[in-house]
Amino acid sequence: MPTVATKKSTATEIFSMDIAKRLYEFRTLFISKSQKEAAEKLDITPAWLSYMESGKRRVRMDVVEKMVRLFDLNAEWLSNGLGSKQTKTPNKPTAASSLSAVHQEVLIIKKTLSVFEANLTQAYKLIEAQNKIIEDLQNKLAKK
Repeated sequence: MPTVATKKSTATEIFSMDIAKRLYEFRTLFISKSQKEAAEKLDITPAWLSYMESGKRRVRMDVVEKMVRLFDLNAEWLSNGLGSKQTKTPNKPTAASSLSAVHQEVLIIKKTLSVFEANLTQAYKLIEAQNKIIEDLQNKLAKK
């Protein structure tokens, strides 16, 4: 793994460009394409995030911990590229759950149609009553 060392070569100041690239990749996929928005979500400045992603600063542990907690970052993947990017994989809908969801939608649509049908029937009755009143008024006016 290529590393970059600063003028002071202490362990905390040596960091990996690979980690920086993986940090950028994770951020754009799972946090935000916007560096500013991602920085806000991680409670750091956009400049600090930029430095970490460009390899100019080490990736802070508090940021990694927050990414693990909030965005399911797989820290193993970040540190050495092994495994999946996230610890939790999104639940893929099964045929049964999809069918159940469709069934629920159909039931909701049926209930909605019943309400519309009742409202439409009531509207027709009102129109018929109003037409009768208008017809009666027209007959009274015609007799005068």
